[in-house]
Amino acid sequence: DEKSVRDLLEEVLSQKGYEVETAEDGSRALRIAENENIEISLVDLRMPGMNGLELTSRLKERYPDMDVIIITGYGDRESAIKALRVGVYDFLPKPLSMEELLASVRRASEKRLLLQNYETLIHSIDGIVWEADAQIVRFSFVSKQAERLLGYPIERWLTEPTFWQNHIHPDD
Repeated sequence: DEKSVRDLLEEVLSQKGYEVETAEDGSRALRIAENENIEISLVDLRMPGMNGLELTSRLKERYPDMDVIIITGYGDRESAIKALRVGVYDFLPKPLSMEELLASVRRASEKRLLLQNYETLIHSIDGIVWEADAQIVRFSFVSKQAERLLGYPIERWLTEPTFWQNHIHPDD
């Protein structure tokens, strides 16, 4: 967004304890993301060079766990639907309410913390955590203990759709 808006957002978020990097366009934002561990990105829908949807798509492709919040003065229904399809966390219209922005950033941060706590908890359990329903049995998460117990890398359990079918007896 405009430099004055970027500076204001940087000041407000920094005062709330967030580490902030700013970028004047999508290309610069991608370069920052390559060199920094960016967890939450605030993206304007209309920017010089690539637009916010294109930037979001590229960020989500490279960093799927990054939460992207779109800020726009052009918040029509079609743009919001496109934004959701590329994986935005939130879509905020201008004029921007600082309270609404801070609430969105706080929710994204809390979600990340909950997921980190969940993963820590799961990895501390001896065994395999899996999800089942009447139609599908699939692993939603495999603990670090499972790799040691079963002798196969966790990545194979999580990324190969039929891996478990070939390695677990139906009666187990």
